[in-house]
Amino acid sequence: MSVRWFAVGLAALVGFALTAQLAILARGAAENPFARVPIVDAKEYWRLAGAIARGELIGDTPFLSAPLYPYALGLVRALGGGLEAVYRLQVALHLATAVLLAAIGRRRYGAAAGLAGAALYLVLQGPAFQTGRVLGGTLQAFCVVLLWDRLLAAHASPGVRKSAACGLVLGLTCLVQPPLLVGVPLFALWIAVSGERAARAKRAITLGAVALLTIAPATLHNWLAVGELIPISAQAGITFYHGNNVGADGTYHAAKGVSTDRFQQNLDARAAARAELGPDVGWKATDRYFLEQGLAFWRAGPGRAVRLTLRKAWWFASGRVYGDVYNPTLERENGLAPRLALAPVPVAWCTLVALIGLLACFRGGFARCVPELTFVLVPFLVVCVFWYSPRYRLPAVPVMAVLAGAALVRLGGWRAHPVRTGLIAAVMLASAATGLVNRWKDFDSPDAYRPQFAYSVGAAFLEEEDLPSAGIWFERARTLGYPLAAASLADVLRREGDAEGAIEAARAAARALPDDPYVLRGLAIALATAGRCGEAIPWFESALALDPNDRQAESGLGNCLLMTDRAEDAIEHYVRALEIDPEYWEARYNLALAYQALGKHEDAERELVGTLLRNPAHIDARLRLAHLCSAEDREAEALELLAEGLAQDAERAEFRLAYAWLLATASREELRDGARARSMAEDLCAASGHAHPDPLDVLAAACAETGDFESAARHAEQAEALLREAGLEERADEVAARLAEYRAGVPHRARR
Repeated sequence: MSVRWFAVGLAALVGFALTAQLAILARGAAENPFARVPIVDAKEYWRLAGAIARGELIGDTPFLSAPLYPYALGLVRALGGGLEAVYRLQVALHLATAVLLAAIGRRRYGAAAGLAGAALYLVLQGPAFQTGRVLGGTLQAFCVVLLWDRLLAAHASPGVRKSAACGLVLGLTCLVQPPLLVGVPLFALWIAVSGERAARAKRAITLGAVALLTIAPATLHNWLAVGELIPISAQAGITFYHGNNVGADGTYHAAKGVSTDRFQQNLDARAAARAELGPDVGWKATDRYFLEQGLAFWRAGPGRAVRLTLRKAWWFASGRVYGDVYNPTLERENGLAPRLALAPVPVAWCTLVALIGLLACFRGGFARCVPELTFVLVPFLVVCVFWYSPRYRLPAVPVMAVLAGAALVRLGGWRAHPVRTGLIAAVMLASAATGLVNRWKDFDSPDAYRPQFAYSVGAAFLEEEDLPSAGIWFERARTLGYPLAAASLADVLRREGDAEGAIEAARAAARALPDDPYVLRGLAIALATAGRCGEAIPWFESALALDPNDRQAESGLGNCLLMTDRAEDAIEHYVRALEIDPEYWEARYNLALAYQALGKHEDAERELVGTLLRNPAHIDARLRLAHLCSAEDREAEALELLAEGLAQDAERAEFRLAYAWLLATASREELRDGARARSMAEDLCAASGHAHPDPLDVLAAACAETGDFESAARHAEQAEALLREAGLEERADEVAARLAEYRAGVPHRARR
């Protein structure tokens, strides 16, 4: 195949894939809550990215997952990008991965194999699906393929510079796929044995040193965060135990006493290790503790462990449906991702075929295949040792696509090599037939995941405050037998304003699951929302006894204490919630309220500022902070805060009202603008039908500022009458005092 036709074919593939990807993203944004709301691991990545975007580069824990992806997200967020920007960047990386695969395939196996591998990769459902989720798979795949490309270039034309480039890319790949740390010595040796003898050691040392220097910032972060020497991340132990404990089936199996919530999981793991080993247990010791728990499971039943490992290997080869975070198969089935039909091929169709391509690679000698073997074998071993997830398999998929493409191209030589062709065809059929085998054995069945899937859809809609949709999906999950669905239905009722219905449903859920902290917390929240804080407090305490790292229960208990005039006690629980999760802006805002109730205005202001850093759209925090600034004669700051709120949402009545009030009543003349305040207040009064006292009160002040005291008095009289009619005597007296000023021809000032 000529260079020209290769380029034309590749351009056509990329054009098709770009069109398909944009169609998938557009439909997802319109119809799929999973595309709009990150959940589980994706939610944790997005939370970390927010902290990084604000310059919080060093956390108070070591990295608990591969760090490169959240830092890349943090850069996007720091530049003002949101989910759409992330998805579009991931589409670009996905297409770049395919282009690199075509080039590598052409170099290794011929032009036709390169195009076939790229085409196969672009129609595989797994990689195509990942671009529209906040998960690191797309970045992982790109880094692996870029590393493959650089390794081949360095091996073909050895040199120190190319070795350094390999080391840099290898280090970055380790930061997005930590198990590839094994590649540092392996690839250093592989590069060393190529080319002239004289520079072998120099090339190997250069590659290894640059890779380790690239990884070093992660190690330094972990040291600065917790004072422990952790190379990249500190979650391997609990992850190992998730796949190797009583009840494990080869996929994720929750550990007793450890939350499935991605954020709380590692905190719970450390708490469990400390309960067993002592209060000074750190993160490395926690890792070792759960690693030993998993190894003890192996030792207790070696035969069982071997069978479980073989089961994980079968998952790697045949898995089509199961997903530990998202389930694209069920998303398609339920109409949430119909355009995934543009990438319809299961990864399982190419796993066994890739082995044929790998065997063909061996014909050039074992050393030739070191990159391919490593990139496939490392994810395979991760699955066999830990547990199967499509995400754990994904880093091997680009390489397997090229290997499978090379095998498929060999079918064209069936006349010259009929036996070889027959073997390839048989393996292709075997790959496709694994789905039939799984269906026959009821293995990886969609039915097994429908309850969890329905619940996850409901949870995503609940995050969006789409209560009717959330209720429909939670009810479906309850009907399918998902145990937590009843508690979540109670939460929907609470948010819809049916306080008693929510309490009744939450009590039923608590009777059914008395040892589930989430369920107990839900009952406590339902009681607190109904104003029954005294009844709610023991339920919050029970939830915290079961899970001391539940930040929502800590904050909810603080709310109950605050509402029962125990602000000092409430502060303790808000602080604890923020120790668990510094990004938990709800607790930070409530902490500000507690400080304000105690007259600690500086502390309240600090927490309000912190709330707005994490949630700039928080209306109440912005208004309270503006009022604090205004009360302390910092009216310019107050106006700036309100102007920022109006820039976010120009139609938000609360901002317009507060802004107009300050424009009319500011003590500093240069800040006042009576005409603008009057115009804004008149619009607000018209919108309320002149039936709400607050806009009338602001309009009165604005009229007085423009010198129209007759109108000011008339509007103030209306506001006072409405307040007295509503029984709000104290506020009515305040308006009456201002009315007296207007009748005397004196405009009102916030500070005299």
